[in-house]
Amino acid sequence: MTGVYPPLALLLARHTALLPAECLIVGAGVHFLYRRGPHLVPPHQILGLAPTFLANALNRLGLPFERHVAPGGAAGLAAITHELAAGTHGVLVQMPDGLWEVLGKEADTFVLDNGHSRRAADADTLRAEWFQAVPAGEWYSVAWQEVPHPSASLLRTGLVDNAHAMLISSGAWQGVDGIEFWGEDLVTWPDEEAWPASASAMAAYIRKTGALWRCALAKALEQLTPSWPTAFQWRSRLEASIALWAEVADHLADAGSRADTGALLRARSRVLRLAAAESRFWGHVLDALERPGGPTAHNQM
Repeated sequence: MTGVYPPLALLLARHTALLPAECLIVGAGVHFLYRRGPHLVPPHQILGLAPTFLANALNRLGLPFERHVAPGGAAGLAAITHELAAGTHGVLVQMPDGLWEVLGKEADTFVLDNGHSRRAADADTLRAEWFQAVPAGEWYSVAWQEVPHPSASLLRTGLVDNAHAMLISSGAWQGVDGIEFWGEDLVTWPDEEAWPASASAMAAYIRKTGALWRCALAKALEQLTPSWPTAFQWRSRLEASIALWAEVADHLADAGSRADTGALLRARSRVLRLAAAESRFWGHVLDALERPGGPTAHNQM
């Protein structure tokens, strides 16, 4: 695992003087998305950070921002270069591995930071990666500033919205439905020659992101327990899901390294159990926070 929290949560925390735990929950950042297709390398992929995380967090924290989609590489580079020269907003560009802040430009080289690491990219490299991302050419200008720590009700809203996104997702590829679909789809993988690469990449991604940022959410709930006593109960339920994520990663790693369809089927059985565990966790969050007489910001945080 490269870090407990998603790099984008660290980036938000740095600019707002908040805790990464607060940023993750306010932005409803924990997600699941399964995608596949011959245009992808490898052809099957999973993602764990909500694509709406940045916009959710900025809106709820009251930070002014604008979302842009550049019409082409040259026009996009000109736009962000102009924004950097103005010096009034932070500039974030959507790359294949997430959002990166453009800290500045020296000659033909851009300095990028994703909250966890920093790197340099020349104009051609930045343009190529930027327009390989989904969505291509997306960038944000953000008026960074320190903000007050989010209220109890705002944290509650973020967690409830995260639960809704996981349980009532749009389409079979996302949320708990997406996990179930992924598990059912695993039986078709051996029809494609490149499936071992997909299995190996997914195992690495699960481990790198700490169970698709579920470890980050568990850490956030642990940090908030002193002011939110029921958070500990949710964290213990989440740990059951995290343990299944680890088992899935182990079986996918075995399947990928040896092109072992038996290990792939074992991964499938764990994925289907995982979908049930995720449903129980997020359902418990909703039951606790939305039921009549349930915890409120006044009596629980």
